[in-house]
Amino acid sequence: MYNINQWFLKHNLKLNFNKTKYITFSQDKRTQPKINTLKIHKNNCNKNNNDACEENTKTESIKYLGITIYQFLK
Repeated sequence: MYNINQWFLKHNLKLNFNKTKYITFSQDKRTQPKINTLKIHKNNCNKNNNDACEENTKTESIKYLGITIYQFLK
């Protein structure tokens, strides 16, 4: 996510973290990753103080062009 954020910054684009979600795809619930949030580190954040880092939350489904896609691809 850091590289994606850097690419956006280089091209004068900005991610809206209030609207941005991520989804993981798998065959069933037991193979899903346990991670529910992703932290996007900025240049001014450090490992001791994560206040400057943005969080991206996981979702179980996403709607794209009127089609709902679920994490289990069903």
